[in-house]
Amino acid sequence: MIELILIAHVWQKATEGPQRVQKRMNDAPSHIVSKSPSSNPTIQTWLPIFQENFESVTPPALPNGWTAVDGNNDGLTWQTYPAGTCAGSVNLTSKYACYSDDDAGSNSPATIEKLITPQITITPGATSYRVRFNYSFDEYSAAPVETFYVNLVNITQNTTTRILQIQGADSLNKSFTYDISALVSGGDVIQLEFVYDDAGGWEWAVGIDDVVVEGDYNLNNDLAISGISIQLTSGPAYYFYPPGTTLNYAGDVWVKFTNNGSNPLSNFNVYLTVNASNYGPINYSGTLNSNQTDSIQFTNISFNATNNTLKAWHNLSDDFVDNDTLNTSYSPPAYKADTILNYPNSLSAGDAIGSTGNLGNSHQAVRYDSATVWPFVESADSYYITKVFFYHCSPYGCYAGNTRVSLWLDNGSGQPDLNLEIVGKDTTLSASAGLKFVTLPEYIKLEQSILPFYAGRSWNINNQFPFGVDNGSTCIPNYSCWIRSDGIGPEWHQLTEYNLDYSWILGVVVQKKSSKYEEVILPNDARLFKSEFVKNGKLEFTKPIDKDVRIQFYNTNGSIVRDIQVSKGTKTINIGKLPPGTYVYVVENSVGKVIVK
Repeated sequence: MIELILIAHVWQKATEGPQRVQKRMNDAPSHIVSKSPSSNPTIQTWLPIFQENFESVTPPALPNGWTAVDGNNDGLTWQTYPAGTCAGSVNLTSKYACYSDDDAGSNSPATIEKLITPQITITPGATSYRVRFNYSFDEYSAAPVETFYVNLVNITQNTTTRILQIQGADSLNKSFTYDISALVSGGDVIQLEFVYDDAGGWEWAVGIDDVVVEGDYNLNNDLAISGISIQLTSGPAYYFYPPGTTLNYAGDVWVKFTNNGSNPLSNFNVYLTVNASNYGPINYSGTLNSNQTDSIQFTNISFNATNNTLKAWHNLSDDFVDNDTLNTSYSPPAYKADTILNYPNSLSAGDAIGSTGNLGNSHQAVRYDSATVWPFVESADSYYITKVFFYHCSPYGCYAGNTRVSLWLDNGSGQPDLNLEIVGKDTTLSASAGLKFVTLPEYIKLEQSILPFYAGRSWNINNQFPFGVDNGSTCIPNYSCWIRSDGIGPEWHQLTEYNLDYSWILGVVVQKKSSKYEEVILPNDARLFKSEFVKNGKLEFTKPIDKDVRIQFYNTNGSIVRDIQVSKGTKTINIGKLPPGTYVYVVENSVGKVIVK
């Protein structure tokens, strides 16, 4: 099968956030009050009212609603950390919150540092309530006595109770559970305060994780929204888009629900909101027995290209309300694309770089950054840059001579630097038009450390045509629009500075390490094919070709594998069977890409 536009329909589950109240539903201990099979026994189980595992935040940020109080105003407070060491022996295996007195230094004033949860409303109906969390406290010295303690503040009853205090010894990697039934009632609003007192010394640290407030509920009727799954049915046809392009996605959403109670449930409605759009209700008319899970499908849901917020809920009145709603988020994946580039029919060297005569060595560069190549950088397999390719000559003229292709690093100010060449290769060009693929002497791993990089070429222009440019696309500054002439000076300039609005035809070939499969990446600001596609060995255009043209197909070794003469009015051409791989083709003054699978 040959694809010009490759769309991957993916199954991707929505990300679970820390506030998902049903997160521990299947893990929670439960017991049957009555084992009589004929009486629908009441199910009693611990259900989370509030929980936070800090996994949804990017350290050092705190989750929404959490507050850190800087006791001595030195700028150092509680913050989140990735898995690993905060200070001393405080080392946890997942993201967590920590205060490091060690970071404050020996001259820092005495301090009492607090980390306070959001306000938590105690859901009525439980037979008992408790607080659970993990902590790790590393004491530096017995005197002064540094202390870690935890307060439960009942805002409704205006009381504060210390439920944990550690001092005088290390207490590393511990789990703590405290029955708070005597301290709270259903409907009360509470907060937890995690407090570190350094007693005026220069001490170590304390960390906390997996904070849960939960109740032991008797459940006759309880329906939990227990999951959301998403399958895209349509999306953009391209990997690479100019910045600011609006992308559209659509798909189906499955909302999963579980009967956690003892009684069968039926005839309830399920609702869905994605961003600001509401869907449903959809009625569930079946029967959901105890501990049974089912789902409802919402179709033709629209998604944003970046982050989407989803909320699913039901309308059944049941014994526990905190799992009636699920909030989560979803980001669609990227897509592959074919790009099209054009070169102009009449430009001069003076047009290109603002001068005439022998300008010495001239350099063209194309920028590749994370916005362009991230699917390859973040791939589970490694990709290596193996070749640089460009279009040589134009209808204006074609010249033989020497050129050098290069990969350059950024100079720190958003421009390429000839002195920071990653790799380069000198080659001799004949006076013949066509795509030129130059294999690099060393393959360069496509990874974050080299981003952004620039693919480029250098040659002695001698007032000749600056070959291989695309005047069919709008130049996006800082991408395919860089030019420098040694005869003018060491500065790089944008083509837009010379009132020219086009880009270079200059791309790279990357190779997948495991399979040696090669893929082509074209410049970020290229003009794109919109709906041309290939099936059954035939390339079909959205509109007939407007004149007689010659179409040549190149493999990534630079060999022409198809050379087809096409008459005016043709809409479909027969390519025939080609080996799997990526091919670049030239249609008069256009360059595009075909993927054969």
